Amino acid sequence: MKKFIPILAGVLLLFTLAACGKEGIDKVLSDNSLTVIQNVKTDLKDYKLAYVENKNDKTGVLEYYKDTNGKDISNIQLDSALKKEDSKVKVNLMNGLNGLIAMVEIKDTKLAKEATELVLMDSNKEVDEATVISLTNKSTNDGTTVAIIEIPSLDPTTASALKSVELRNDNHESIYQNGLKASKIKPQASSERAKKNGFFPAVNKYIADKEWKIVSSATQKKQVYTAILRDKNGGYHLVEFTYPDGKLAVKETSKK
Repeated sequence: MKKFIPILAGVLLLFTLAACGKEGIDKVLSDNSLTVIQNVKTDLKDYKLAYVENKNDKTGVLEYYKDTNGKDISNIQLDSALKKEDSKVKVNLMNGLNGLIAMVEIKDTKLAKEATELVLMDSNKEVDEATVISLTNKSTNDGTTVAIIEIPSLDPTTASALKSVELRNDNHESIYQNGLKASKIKPQASSERAKKNGFFPAVNKYIADKEWKIVSSATQKKQVYTAILRDKNGGYHLVEFTYPDGKLAVKETSKK
């Protein structure tokens, strides 16, 4: 029986781009022969995501931001993580500054219209847990539908266990399935900001150390994560995680 973990993280696909650091990102695009098809709205003014295309017509996702020392940091994922190549769907995965970045590209009109959820399933043999992300703000241009999403609760360690992907419709029925290659999940760009951004790695370590399982969860804000967890004895715990001053704070409420 599958356990679904809905992530209330915004689907980030709009057409705005902050002016901050424009010269830096222009240089990144030029050096990598990339053209921006669509810019992505994010919560941070000095952090950018974009749907891009290279000179060989290969599409993907670009992450760009300024490090604490002012250095330009960029990461680009043009390769699909799907186990079986598909002309209808492409899913690119990259570990970003704020969690896993997923780019979903659909080139089938019917599938694009029906797909409302992206489902990422892990390799847990005991219980097949899944992360479900809404695709309500997907955008279509020239017959291609794209959504780019940040998933804060999937840090690099957690993302490495992903094994398959589904697209689902409004009735939560699977309308597309494929396997995932963990080797095609691009590593996180090295930066001082990334080193300090330890909220979800700390959350996932806390859960793993207790040997608890996630039943459901929600990212309410950038630094607030609430989850219902099941312990080894079958007891349930409502847990709120925060990260004040760079240290994990946990508030638990036990439920029978």
